[in-house]
Amino acid sequence: MNGNKIIICEDGTKTLESGIIGETYHSSESSIDESVHVYLNNGLSRRIDGAEGEKTPLHIKIAEAGFGTGLNALLCALFTAKRNMDGPRLAIEYITTELFPISIEESEELEFDKMAARVFPEFDMDDVRRIFNNIHGCAWEEKTEILPGFLLTKLKRDLSSPEVFSEDVFSGTDVCFYDAFSPDRQPDLWTESIFSAIYKNMNANGILSTYSAKGTVKENLRRAGFEVKRLKGFGHKRHMVIARKTGMPE
Repeated sequence: MNGNKIIICEDGTKTLESGIIGETYHSSESSIDESVHVYLNNGLSRRIDGAEGEKTPLHIKIAEAGFGTGLNALLCALFTAKRNMDGPRLAIEYITTELFPISIEESEELEFDKMAARVFPEFDMDDVRRIFNNIHGCAWEEKTEILPGFLLTKLKRDLSSPEVFSEDVFSGTDVCFYDAFSPDRQPDLWTESIFSAIYKNMNANGILSTYSAKGTVKENLRRAGFEVKRLKGFGHKRHMVIARKTGMPE
């Protein structure tokens, strides 16, 4: 057993506390609202806003450091489905890494299908549950179509190795969700060499978004070549960070 514990957030949503790391997978204030703020709004949506008109339908490749509970993948799948209700407008290839996946039973206990209804009320809860179960149930190391326009590849990798993000599968990344456990608990996951590997495999105008605004994280991102911008963090957290491969917009 991994020793993970279900934690009830302040808003009633759920997250897990890792039995290995001793840290929660999300903010104790809200799991889903944090993911929406840091990754959906300030990661994916920012890249799309800068890419409209580049190609139709728009193709976005997302690399995620830390699959965790699968919440970010679920939100991106629903985001894709919503945009494609009136025809194909968006295609996302989502590649995510996790060395210690949670169990199917744990994913079901989190009830993210109910939480996602807050953000995407257009979808029936049974459909959201089916999508989430497919995200967790699909095979590792294989590309799987979760729904039209959303392809998922789950990789079991040790993120402490910079070689992970040097793999060809990450070539042409448009967005990186950097969602590893905190640099205080796992500093070896927040190094210049890892960020350099991400930078080299990222397309021009690519965006990395992360909840951490720690000084060493920002410095390592800059040394890797990114231009770093500090934004308002989620909830009581003062700041988060986005890093872009080219200059930041005014």
